[in-house]
Amino acid sequence: MIKDIVTSLPLTLSSPHMTKNSTPSSKSSHSFHVYMLSKDCIYSGGGYGGQSVNVMYTIDSTAEDPIVKIFGTSMSGSYEEVVHINDIDPTNATYPELCALLAHQQRIGAYTSGANKLLIPTPLNVDPGDYSKRMDYISLIRDSLSNSNYVDLTNSTQKLLDFFERYLSKNLEKPEKFSILMQGNYIERFRIEKY
Repeated sequence: MIKDIVTSLPLTLSSPHMTKNSTPSSKSSHSFHVYMLSKDCIYSGGGYGGQSVNVMYTIDSTAEDPIVKIFGTSMSGSYEEVVHINDIDPTNATYPELCALLAHQQRIGAYTSGANKLLIPTPLNVDPGDYSKRMDYISLIRDSLSNSNYVDLTNSTQKLLDFFERYLSKNLEKPEKFSILMQGNYIERFRIEKY
């Protein structure tokens, strides 16, 4: 895996989530390592404040149970975890987990990124915050959609929201692919939202 390191890039080259008050010179001191995408490496990137995400399939990963190692740097420090893709819940996920989910879905052909071909798991106007904190990204994406005045951003945001909602619905229809904990958590939330 070390041989896959390409270089250390300045944050400003890959940061989709810089605020309108951010300037390249104010962020240039932050950098992160980017790995070459390969058979095992399905996502590598970074963002605001030098945070980074790297996602690689583990040796135990299968088509039925894709497993990834997610590692990088968050505002809280370095992190590393092994995650079953089928257990990722976009209503209670970290930003790196969302990156892993979307990258895997793109790898298997279930999702295609927009015209710019960048794989970004949240709309550009959604601040992912600290990469190690769990958030309800479905709600954030919905809020982003209702607050957007730009047609291109609205279209890509709606596509992303539709994808995540289909993903959750499919997993509820096939409970053998969802962990028991995940089924209980999402079914209860779904029941509350519907009534």
